[in-house]
Amino acid sequence: MAEMQLNGTMLQGFSWNLPPDGQHWRRLAQLAPRLAEEGFTSIWMPPAYKGTNGVRDVGYGVYDLWDLGEFDQRGTVGTKYGTREEYQTAVAALREAGLYVLGDVVLNHRLGADQTQRVLATEMAQDNRTYAMDKPRPITAWTRYTFPGRNGAHDDFTWDYHDFKAVDYDVMHERSGVFLLDGKHWDEDVDRENGNFDYLMGADVDLHRPRVYDQLLRWGTWYVNETGVDGIRLDAVKHMS
Repeated sequence: MAEMQLNGTMLQGFSWNLPPDGQHWRRLAQLAPRLAEEGFTSIWMPPAYKGTNGVRDVGYGVYDLWDLGEFDQRGTVGTKYGTREEYQTAVAALREAGLYVLGDVVLNHRLGADQTQRVLATEMAQDNRTYAMDKPRPITAWTRYTFPGRNGAHDDFTWDYHDFKAVDYDVMHERSGVFLLDGKHWDEDVDRENGNFDYLMGADVDLHRPRVYDQLLRWGTWYVNETGVDGIRLDAVKHMS
């Protein structure tokens, strides 16, 4: 088993502009012995789950955490980097070579919803998220995630507007902005850029909602057990309570 070393050397095992050829997991598996020989002690791998832009998604436009390149969703089975089986093979090869493997995980937001819902929301100022620009009004938001391509495999949890705090687009009025859903509020223990930087992008996940909390905990346990990663790099922490 690989172990994290003090004063080790971590490799960022991807770049934003990698070709969307679905071959990256295979490349990393083949490179594993060489990376260890050259002195790297850990590797940070890119997000492994399905993003909203399919094979062209770097992984931060999270669509379905439970799809590691296994189901036909967002126009592809594999992700930009390859399939679930190839990911598991790469993790195993890197660990066998003695590298500590970190998986990149984004829990803050979702993009690419399957359906819209009509909700009440308040538009907040872009440069001061604590300032309401108007009273709550009806909008149409991309907040319903049903994952029809996965059809309940691994987990049957689906998302609706109750599971989110805010969105960035009103379909009804064809308007972009920051729309705080009715009954929701920003967390205080986040970055204070723009007054309050709880909201970053897409549909902002309500981490305090019990069923969401339980779902993310269940997914995290499954993800670690299924992939064998040694740890995670958590994205967008300054936006999360």
